[in-house]
Parts: sequence; C-alpha cells; structure tokens
Amino acid sequence: ETHKPTGSGSWGVFERPADISKAFGGGKRIGVGAPEQNNVVNETKARETAERLKRFREKNQADERVIDRYEGEIRNATRRAQLLVKRGDAYGAVRALEPIATKYCTAKTQRGADALLELALCHEANGDAASAKKVYA
Repeated sequence: ETHKPTGSGSWGVFERPADISKAFGGGKRIGVGAPEQNNVVNETKARETAERLKRFREKNQADERVIDRYEGEIRNATRRAQLLVKRGDAYGAVRALEPIATKYCTAKTQRGADALLELALCHEANGDAASAKKVYA
C-alpha cells in the first residue's frame, strides 16, 4: 500500500509506503523496555561485524602467506626489472617481472602492491600506457 502526498509536505510528491516504519524495519524503539531491545540489535550487529572482519583478515593473511612463500622470486624479479629499466631495456623488464607479479601478487598487500606498481612503471617505460592502466586498476 502506497501513499501519494499532496505536494505540500517536505518529502515532495513521490509515492512512498503508507507506513514507512513497517516497510523499512521500524528503526529504534523508545519507551519502557526499549533499551533492552536496542541492545539486542546492537549486539547482533557487533557480532556480525566481528565475523565479517575475521573473514576479511583470514583472506588477507592467505594473500600474505602466498607472498611469503614466493618472496624471493618476487624480490629477484623486481630487482631484475629495475636493473633492466636502468639499462634501457623496458621490454625485457616487463618480460622478467610480469609472469611473477601477475601470478603471485595482489594489490591488497603492501609487498604485492609494490611489485605490481613496479610492473606498471615498466609498462610505462616501455611506452605501453594501456597495459600500465590495466595494472594500475
């Protein structure tokens, strides 16, 4: 059931539910016994937030573990790419770094983001702005 206002209200003339509280969940309760009900809602939200945060941290730790496992390869490929760019071989730098960076690195970790940034800079030095933009994104 919707309500169409006359136009003189602050909501304008847009249709909306006749009972907004029922349609959108009711909001906070006030009055006798209401704080206990609000605390239950707050505890539920806090528990859900803690669970989501735990899942997020576990996923990020998995990304860190991959980088830890292949840190030597990532570091060597990054250093080699930097050296090749200094020598003027940007194409060789891309070939040296791209297979390692795209396979093991993610921008969600600091070390992975550093390697991917280095790859994007190698693409830029090679004159391939389109590939650099893909890495930046």
